[in-house]
Amino acid sequence: MSMMNQRDAVFAAVCSVLGGVPQGQVELKGEQKKAVHEAVVVGFLTGQIELKGDRSPEWIAKYVPGLVNNWVRKDKRLNGNTEYVAKNPGSRSGAGDEMLKNLRALLAVNPDPKARKEIQSAIDKRMEELKPKLSIDINNLPEHLRQFAPVAVLNAQNVPVKAVPPMIRRTSATSAAEVELAAEPELTEEQLEELTQPE
Repeated sequence: MSMMNQRDAVFAAVCSVLGGVPQGQVELKGEQKKAVHEAVVVGFLTGQIELKGDRSPEWIAKYVPGLVNNWVRKDKRLNGNTEYVAKNPGSRSGAGDEMLKNLRALLAVNPDPKARKEIQSAIDKRMEELKPKLSIDINNLPEHLRQFAPVAVLNAQNVPVKAVPPMIRRTSATSAAEVELAAEPELTEEQLEELTQPE
């Protein structure tokens, strides 16, 4: 017998507790929610529901309420057939970063407006540092599309160019370079062709 995925397991538990397939948006009340949680916990403990890794019963018991809440909001069969939209998109950005976690905690306990502004500035700076850098490996692009790569990428990967505008800077010379792209000037096709011609 194959295991059920977590989404379908939550749906099945909700249907079981409510006595059938729900019509419209599901709102579980106290005892209903408790019964759904228990059914999903039992499913995990008996190996009927997919779960990566070997987890303790205590971990599973703490995991299940968030799992159920997640699928009640996101599964169209349970949320009245509506597209889920996150209330605060990006609010979990940097959640694993200790510095950011501590900066946010400091902001939460500091009432001084001047200090809050400085702390928020540090948070914004740290968020910018954590953003993934654009990475394009020219070697993994079809030959006919390589001409569209920004000049900074060509330069970072040692593709011969006659000139690189000073406002575009190289941050790495690896084959799959991570580059920061400054505001690039609009280049005509002739200028781009001239820049990428071998000397």
